[in-house]
Amino acid sequence: MQLTLNDFQLRDEIYFPKNSELLANAPTKGLWENEAKRWERVGYGEILDGHGYPWDELPVGKHFDSILDLGCGYGRHYFYMSKYREITWNKYYGFDIAENMLRRFLRLRQEDNFLPSAEFSLFCIPPKF
Repeated sequence: MQLTLNDFQLRDEIYFPKNSELLANAPTKGLWENEAKRWERVGYGEILDGHGYPWDELPVGKHFDSILDLGCGYGRHYFYMSKYREITWNKYYGFDIAENMLRRFLRLRQEDNFLPSAEFSLFCIPPKF
């Protein structure tokens, strides 16, 4: 089944599947929302500055048309690429299963005013099981 933007509805700056009300009580929803709360205690730069990550391989100062971030969480990759690698883009598409993570992402982006001119779309795809 191929999804299009018509299969989603925009609510408070986040796209949700039109059938997401049916998924609101999925057994794993609470698990992921609790995990999101745990991650909220972590700063976005701290996780990425450690060794063992391939961040040094990212170009510095490069511009892309589009970025697709699957499992974007609260935006740590987005912020790292923008802040530390000076990467810019025209369009950003972030997907995650935890609404709390995406809400935090929106707050951080607004507070830090990251890439205000970029087209920015977040999608919450709740688990179906």
